[in-house]
Amino acid sequence: MDLRFHPIRLDGNLDIGRYPEFRSAFERVPAELPVLVDISDATGVDSVFRVFEITGIDAKLAAFENADEALSALGSGAPG
Repeated sequence: MDLRFHPIRLDGNLDIGRYPEFRSAFERVPAELPVLVDISDATGVDSVFRVFEITGIDAKLAAFENADEALSALGSGAPG
């Protein structure tokens, strides 16, 4: 399967203490690919947007209500 985006799934409590884990996940993404971040399995996101600000991805972030909207914006359709 040839995805035209790189999926990252974040689950559990998304807080500032997990910053190194988040940074590492984003550093592994090939520079030429857009990223689809799925937080649908997150149990808490109190400081996740602060984490996005610290990592510098907030300037490149678009948020969507559901996966279909995000996939449509990426122009790739549902994977698999």
